[in-house]
Amino acid sequence: MSLFKGNDTNFVRSLKAKLVGDDEYLVVARTHQIEISLINKDGSLKHERTIKFEERILDIEHFRVDTSNEGHWLIIAYDNNPTSLRFLAFRTIQDSFIPEDFPLRFRGKEYNIVQNSLREDGFLYFTVWTEERDLLLFRQAGKGFECENFAKAMDPKNTSKLKFFRKPEIIPSNFFIHDNNSEILTWDIIGTEEGDFAYALIRSDKSGKNYSFTNPLWKVKMYESYLRSGWDGKLPGPVQPITLNLDFTGTILFCKSGFYFRHSPYGFEIETKEDAKVQENSTITVQQNGVEGCLAYMNTPTKVWNVAAAAQIGYGNNFIIIEENGDIYSMTFKTLSTGAFDIGISEWTYKKLDGSLPGIIQLIKLKDNVFYATSDSIESYVFTVVNNEKIHIIQEVRSKMCSWKGKPFSSILPKRKMYKHESEIWVVSSRDIWTYDIGAIKLNMNAQMRSIPNLVMDILDVKIINGETLVLTKNSLMKGKKIIKSFSISHGIILENGELVVVSGTNLSVRDFAMELKCEPSILQASETTGGELHILMGNWDGSVEIFSGKEQHTLRLSSPITAAAIVNLGNAVCYLVGSDNGEVKIFNQNLKKEEQVIMGRGTVDFSNVYGNKVIAFNQVNLVEFAFDDNGEIARKSYLEIPRDQAYPPLVQYDDHGNLLVAISNESKRPLDLIDYQEVSKYTIP
Repeated sequence: MSLFKGNDTNFVRSLKAKLVGDDEYLVVARTHQIEISLINKDGSLKHERTIKFEERILDIEHFRVDTSNEGHWLIIAYDNNPTSLRFLAFRTIQDSFIPEDFPLRFRGKEYNIVQNSLREDGFLYFTVWTEERDLLLFRQAGKGFECENFAKAMDPKNTSKLKFFRKPEIIPSNFFIHDNNSEILTWDIIGTEEGDFAYALIRSDKSGKNYSFTNPLWKVKMYESYLRSGWDGKLPGPVQPITLNLDFTGTILFCKSGFYFRHSPYGFEIETKEDAKVQENSTITVQQNGVEGCLAYMNTPTKVWNVAAAAQIGYGNNFIIIEENGDIYSMTFKTLSTGAFDIGISEWTYKKLDGSLPGIIQLIKLKDNVFYATSDSIESYVFTVVNNEKIHIIQEVRSKMCSWKGKPFSSILPKRKMYKHESEIWVVSSRDIWTYDIGAIKLNMNAQMRSIPNLVMDILDVKIINGETLVLTKNSLMKGKKIIKSFSISHGIILENGELVVVSGTNLSVRDFAMELKCEPSILQASETTGGELHILMGNWDGSVEIFSGKEQHTLRLSSPITAAAIVNLGNAVCYLVGSDNGEVKIFNQNLKKEEQVIMGRGTVDFSNVYGNKVIAFNQVNLVEFAFDDNGEIARKSYLEIPRDQAYPPLVQYDDHGNLLVAISNESKRPLDLIDYQEVSKYTIP
């Protein structure tokens, strides 16, 4: 049985860290990427960088490099290698160096990380839970950025083994969890007045009906540190997997019928002051546990809670709560000291605020009274609370996501493109160009690898102009084997006249024109009419589409990431086609401002080249040819049938005479088979 309850398919976690100098940054980790934004003085965000990973991120945490809190590491765990941790440090926010992974193999035993269990405390420790039901507690070996090992790490020529952290202390969970069949729902660290720190663990049993709370205490002394088994007992009712840590005081826990307050392990007793201000119709009951800590419970008989996220406002007694339906509440919790280790509750109330933020899964404080609400989609929000009455959104943040439903977007996008050139067709992958001789179309053709430099990676487009081959990659434009221009781009198109349309991050550039985009697109397509008018079509990971033509701008929407785009120039009209990861094709007629949608069946959509007024949309399930009239209306829609295995999508191309060239493969790495266009069955749908 897993120590923690399940793993998220789409991992999202936000944290605040000092990555470089005194500036604070918001780091948002999603399944296959890390987004880094500078936190401005007013709490607004300035996007600085997106780092993409093919590996699925299992967890992320910051870790301060010394007690001065002047800088942080980022610690990353990946599911493809859950037996090691990777440390990421920055010289500047644009440069990075990843030291060697830290293997989790100790005493002849290899440990596997549990998702969402990395935690940092305030004394140069960090912890991680393992599937083997042990807690690993690490401490830094050197002196952070001043450590000699760090200087070596930042030298790209250095290949020596790096030792940033000591071997961890390994603490079996049964040291402070007495029920080995339980599942941990949350795991948090609380600072205490004595400078020590305590762990807050909420657990449930197999039935999910009985809940417990464990409060082990980590004692820090001048020459030693040790873990003391803390309070371990049942909670009166089910709680939600969210904790709210209060400065030096304890923990707020949430349940359907109210709130729990778990006192610091140093606290002896909790009492409710006679003149305490308590929510109307609510009562507070206290469970005293002496030196093991105490538990107070406030029921809310008129309110059922479904808490999604919570955070403390400043360093005071006010807190903000967001429910799953988007409702927002402020809560006031005040205590008074009634003895050396005792406290009294003087106020425990809540009120509903104006405003709504549905779909929020995490809340983090950027500045006093400035919050970042992370959503389960690409939209997140920076907001403030105004006079404890309403929320005010000061910034909407659109994630530059590179994953969808747990898959890296690179695995969603079509892997290969086919190009026609004289008596050859070229099949282009991200790093290779294969050529096929089609002087006479036949099956089972032998492919030859076209000679290109080894340094070529991430091919974006290929064009033959005036007999010369242009290859556009993410870092260069090549003519033949010679690099004629170097840059760093994410998307690019070579126009028929040799000009480039490129996207770098969220910046679109063409000719002397540049503009800032809302997010980095998933697909870019561009075409120029005979009159010189440029048409640009961009699809995004959230299913939105942006069209720029002359002075006009249009937007479309599909339900999943855009994976392909095509532009058909008809002289008097222009038609735009986009396809999605979910088998959708949407066609937009610019002249008539008309949209039409076709469902291809499940599978990633791609398009052939455009031949005159025709283009083919295809995926693993179907091939559909669209033919347009002069006004941009669909004149004919034909379904094509080819003999193939539907496990792999085909590649489709028109030759110079409008005949179909269809390449198929039963395995993704086998040479392609060409199908004679005369063997393609075509039937038209009225």
